[in-house]
Amino acid sequence: MRIFYASNTSPNATFQSDLWRQNLYSSLVSLGHDVIEFDYDLYETFQNVVSDDPRQRSFIEVNRPKVSAELLRQIKDARRLEPVLRQEQS
Repeated sequence: MRIFYASNTSPNATFQSDLWRQNLYSSLVSLGHDVIEFDYDLYETFQNVVSDDPRQRSFIEVNRPKVSAELLRQIKDARRLEPVLRQEQS
């Protein structure tokens, strides 16, 4: 299966870790999937997710359209090469 993968490396923004990358991305690859990774630094995005916090809300309002536009651009580019989420024929 061809999968577009967009995630930070860790579920915890308070410290750097590769938990999600090792357990999600690496597992998908080791299972034989064709994984296209979102080429974008999501670290700051994942540090600002609390919309009730005025500072974080301000960041979200400015950042979300940028991240969304880049995500859509990269998915479209990947789809031009080959469909994403296409299951392999048995």
